[in-house]
Amino acid sequence: MTVINNMWALFLPGGVAMGNVVIVRNFFENNIPRDMIEAAQIDGASNWKIFYKVVVPLSRSIMAVMVVFSMVAYWNDWFTAMIYLNKAQSPFPLVLRGIVINTDATSQFTSGQDYMAADRTKQLVKYASMVVAALPMLVIYPFVQKYFEQGFMTGAVKG
Repeated sequence: MTVINNMWALFLPGGVAMGNVVIVRNFFENNIPRDMIEAAQIDGASNWKIFYKVVVPLSRSIMAVMVVFSMVAYWNDWFTAMIYLNKAQSPFPLVLRGIVINTDATSQFTSGQDYMAADRTKQLVKYASMVVAALPMLVIYPFVQKYFEQGFMTGAVKG
């Protein structure tokens, strides 16, 4: 199986970000009570049962943080798609990048009084593409904001 021209090429190269691993590890070490895990072990729960019944319910906040971090990272990643996918499979950030570059290229060939209008159009296209690129994250963020704040602050190092 090749990765070229395959949608897995977008996800496999950056499968796990080390910064996210450090945040999650810190969260698990500081915020999952050892007493609850020991109580579940004494009650006879297996490791998988402890994971699903104790750890997962207590880690909803860090899961929300990692979902938001991953969504933003994959949404803004146009370079991986540019390397591994052909033009027919271009994701949205790569399409927006192409629009911005084409707008810059077409505005260079104007002359005289048309330059101001072309420059204004170029700026409008850039700003519109920024808004369109940020819109999905702006829509999703309010729904996970409470989990995001809890998870980010509880995963932080405390002095």
